[in-house]
Amino acid sequence: MSPLVLGHLLLLPSKHYLSFAQVLSLHELEVTGLVGDVIPLYRDTFGEPLILEHGSSAGQESHACITHAHLHFLPVDGDTVDDLLIGDGLVHRDLDSLGELALSPWPSSAYFLRVYRERFVCTCRQVSRKDSICARSPERCWR
Repeated sequence: MSPLVLGHLLLLPSKHYLSFAQVLSLHELEVTGLVGDVIPLYRDTFGEPLILEHGSSAGQESHACITHAHLHFLPVDGDTVDDLLIGDGLVHRDLDSLGELALSPWPSSAYFLRVYRERFVCTCRQVSRKDSICARSPERCWR
C-alpha cells in the first residue's frame, strides 16, 4: 500500500475490528496512550497531524473502504477538511476525547472521525443504495 502523501502514517490493530470505536471499547487506555505518544513525534517530524478514520459497522450494505479498523495520520490542514465536510451539510458531533468514540452509538455505527488540534469530530455516515455518504439528521445517527 502506497502512502497518500509524504508523512502518511497508517495505524491499525493486528486483531480484526471493524472500527477504532470497537477497539477503544475494549482497549481504551492502550489506544489513547499510543495515539498520545505518536502525536508529538509525528508533529515534530511532519507538522500537526490530521487523524482520520471511516469506521465501518456490521450489516452495512456498502463500505467506504477497508472493513478493518485503521487511523490515518496526515500532514494536512484539518481546518480545511472540516470546512469542506461541514460545508457539505453533514451532521457532526464534537467529542470530548478520542475515548468517547468507545461509547454508544459509535462501536455499532458507520462514522467518519477527524481529529485535528485536540478537536474530535464524528460524523454519522449513512450509506445509501448509490454508495454516497450522507447524514441527513442527527436523530438518525445518535439514538
